[in-house]
Amino acid sequence: MGDADQIHAEIESLIHAVSHDLGEPLRSLEGFSVALLEDCAEHLDEDGQLYVARIRAATRRLGARIDALLRLSRTTRGACTPTPLDLAEVAQAAWADLGDTDLTLDVAGPLPATGDARQIAALLRELLDNARRFGARQVWLAADGAGYCVRDDGEGFDPSFAERIFDAFGRYHGGDDRQGMGLTIARRIVHQHGGAIRATGALGQGCSVWFTLGPG
Repeated sequence: MGDADQIHAEIESLIHAVSHDLGEPLRSLEGFSVALLEDCAEHLDEDGQLYVARIRAATRRLGARIDALLRLSRTTRGACTPTPLDLAEVAQAAWADLGDTDLTLDVAGPLPATGDARQIAALLRELLDNARRFGARQVWLAADGAGYCVRDDGEGFDPSFAERIFDAFGRYHGGDDRQGMGLTIARRIVHQHGGAIRATGALGQGCSVWFTLGPG
């Protein structure tokens, strides 16, 4: 293992350890907040109950970020073993995993590709979930030149944020907690396959994510 691989492995191990260690006290904080509201509500005025509700909301947000860090660590851990696969079938399975009947997936025929089956499933699941969280009701997956495109009819985004949306929790700076790390995970997976990824969109006009799974 080279120095870069060793550093990467150590960082991934640190992310996993820190995320795991933070989980238990966070669950305790959530549990005691619930108990406070249930057992002591009559002793709290309206402001006191509002403060506890805000504590619970902040706890849930932090929990979601920790879960995202763990997902990032687990998804990209281990060797990348490319095999022939059909992105159409993988996308349908990822869509079923979301369990969201309000989101319709339209796939343009068989989409042959080569990639690590576990990571490609995670890639498509993250892209579909990102579309769902930003109001999409329909998602289209199709081949596009040398790569593939996932397009949705959701809220879209300000084009000036096109690069930042792939950063971890990129939209938190704008006060939007929905971004999470889905697109960060997607970018990591694409880069592990030697590919590239980019996004285009406009406010109110949906989002399109293009990616390749290899050079070229």
